[in-house]
Amino acid sequence: MAQLIKPIYIKDNELYKEENERISNFDLLEAIFGENFKSAEQAYQLTKAIRTGNLVAADKIRDAKSALECKLIGNTVTNTPQWRDEADNVMEKILCAKIDQLKEMNDLLASSRPHTIFAHSVYDLYWGTGLDSEKTAHTAPDAWPGQNKFGKLLQRLADKRRTKPRSVSMSRAVKTRQQGIDKYTC
Repeated sequence: MAQLIKPIYIKDNELYKEENERISNFDLLEAIFGENFKSAEQAYQLTKAIRTGNLVAADKIRDAKSALECKLIGNTVTNTPQWRDEADNVMEKILCAKIDQLKEMNDLLASSRPHTIFAHSVYDLYWGTGLDSEKTAHTAPDAWPGQNKFGKLLQRLADKRRTKPRSVSMSRAVKTRQQGIDKYTC
């Protein structure tokens, strides 16, 4: 059986709930895009509001007290074709920043087995499975009504962290110029 990870996940055929809450977008995110945020959800919804030109919603999201409040305000923002094209990349940048900031999240992704299935079990047909946690855990991934974009993005980032770059022989001058390049890759 594949390993299923999200705030609920299956590991070694056992169901764990809320164990990996750090993966959730409602959890802490310190700084990205030159601002400090209370959560990754706040960073995402604020970026959405600004890029779609809804500055009133952007101000409300900045002042929001919780990630859920940010999401609810963000849900009132009309998606533009440009935002639809950018949304996945914005979420990836936010997740990369979060992974860099939270060692436990980086370690979880790096230690996950190949073919791990990350599932965001929420009633969201784009980012989530479209099912609650119990139904997500007991339904085959190809039968989930949602696209699970968040889970697939986590899976791709975990694959990158598990992949070790091959050793390549370089001159000392090239190595010196390449130092610090890691900060530009996720």
